[in-house]
Amino acid sequence: MSGEHDDGNGAKAAPTGAPEIDRDALVREFASESDEQLDALVQDLLVLEEHPEEAERLRSLFRTVHNLKGNAHIVGFDAVMALAHVVEDVLERLLDKAALPSGELVSLLLEAADELRRLVAASLANKPTDSTMRDALVRWVDANVAQGDRALPAQADAPAGAPRGPVVVPRRGLRVDISKLDRLLDLMGELSISRSHLGAMLERDGVSLAALKNAHRDSEQLVQELQERLMQLRLVPMGPVLRQQLRTVRDVAQASDKQVEAFVEGEAVEVDTALAESLRAPLMHLVRNAVDHGIEAPAARTAKGKPAVGRVTITAWSEAGRVVVRVQDDGQGLDRQAIVEKAREKGLLAGPGEPSDEELHRLICAPGFSTREAASTVSGRGVGLDVVRGAIEKLRGSLRIESRPGHGTTFTIRLPLTLALIDGFAVQVGEQVYVLPLEVVEECVELPKAQRQSAAVKGILELRGEALPYLRLHQRLEVAKSDERESVVVVKTPAGKAGLAVDRLRGTAQVAVKPIPAHVRQAPGVAGATVLGDGRVALILDVEALLGPELSQDAPELSPHPPVPHLEEVTP
Repeated sequence: MSGEHDDGNGAKAAPTGAPEIDRDALVREFASESDEQLDALVQDLLVLEEHPEEAERLRSLFRTVHNLKGNAHIVGFDAVMALAHVVEDVLERLLDKAALPSGELVSLLLEAADELRRLVAASLANKPTDSTMRDALVRWVDANVAQGDRALPAQADAPAGAPRGPVVVPRRGLRVDISKLDRLLDLMGELSISRSHLGAMLERDGVSLAALKNAHRDSEQLVQELQERLMQLRLVPMGPVLRQQLRTVRDVAQASDKQVEAFVEGEAVEVDTALAESLRAPLMHLVRNAVDHGIEAPAARTAKGKPAVGRVTITAWSEAGRVVVRVQDDGQGLDRQAIVEKAREKGLLAGPGEPSDEELHRLICAPGFSTREAASTVSGRGVGLDVVRGAIEKLRGSLRIESRPGHGTTFTIRLPLTLALIDGFAVQVGEQVYVLPLEVVEECVELPKAQRQSAAVKGILELRGEALPYLRLHQRLEVAKSDERESVVVVKTPAGKAGLAVDRLRGTAQVAVKPIPAHVRQAPGVAGATVLGDGRVALILDVEALLGPELSQDAPELSPHPPVPHLEEVTP
């Protein structure tokens, strides 16, 4: 072939002097950009449905699809390019005023966005990319532009009215500001100089210990800044994860013939990218549950004196070193009677008495539990809240449910820190060391001698005129005491302040969170593990899970949590 030459072994080589193109790098860039483009496409379509007169929104949609098509052409993803080209045709008709952006058309374009995301994922994985979505769009163009027929073709592989929901392709890359990388390179250079300086000092005779300590302290400061900046590179705003739920609300509301407005707050809250990805599925389940089970039909709402349009609010914020996400609706609340009857029918509830709110919430999170008599296209198979609970437990978080009959239900997710580095406060119980997240620690006080003689697992300490419930860690952790003295670490929890009685205080330190075996992660109160400066392994404790809400009250006994594993189970 012209422009090629044989390398002597029968293989064809690129023309001499031709620039070598790194296709793998192009594909990685395409994967990252296409994910952002498809997110933007969905959000613009949702806005267009509410405001069909916005011509600039149409132009933005057209530019997004056009760029996606061009990028797919560069990397040779023909199926993505072909579908994007037809979507482009439809949007061009709208721009030319040959058709109107009706709700039916927006639904079709949202399905096309889902199909584009699937085709991107299939192309990246070298899997088959067959699709009928292109034909459906072509039929729409023929019907609506040539004949004026506004009927839309239905997807053949899904029941009519079924909310397909957004397709989620996990992100495997991050965009990083070049200035942040420049600072990392500067730090690496400074750290290299500091290390060389310290090494030279160690080889010289007569160097004072004070000089060595100063040089070591300078190196430590550089290492700490390097670690902090590396961790910041993994932080991403919650906005994309939260905004994705607007699509879920729309689809489920349409499938169940309801009118629902969705609002998002806290888009700027930053979390670790792995946490953000792990939250997508649980949030989607909670939002679907809020619309399908919580929000009433328009006629039922107006009969109760409510606005016909329901409201779902998704909010994120930071709190004491935790990420908190809340899904709130203004619907009918939990149907206590229906839940109790179904639980007794399934044998999940014994005895004639009424269950407490806590027990009721546990029931609705049980595997396979649903109050629906028959499954619909939206729910009824009992796989919603059980999935949410399992996903949150894997993240070492907690799910709190609050409900008021006739006023709605609130689901609150609290997640412990999952970054690789945290500021911790080390305490000693027996011969073992544990780490508490520094953000939850308020102060430390000595336990009075009279209370040290008590063998109770918990007690009440008077702190500046207020009652402070506290828990003895050595009894909860089943570790032998090593010191007659006891100190109480005052911590803050969502239920209020509480105390942890420990043998010794070891002070603050920045620790690296290490993965621990699956059987250890199941124990309440364990958020991770770390390796201390002396080489020992220490468990990082989840204070809220360890204490439980009962410490804010005097009467109830502690919940029967399984004991926290000893470090022998963690150490390889």
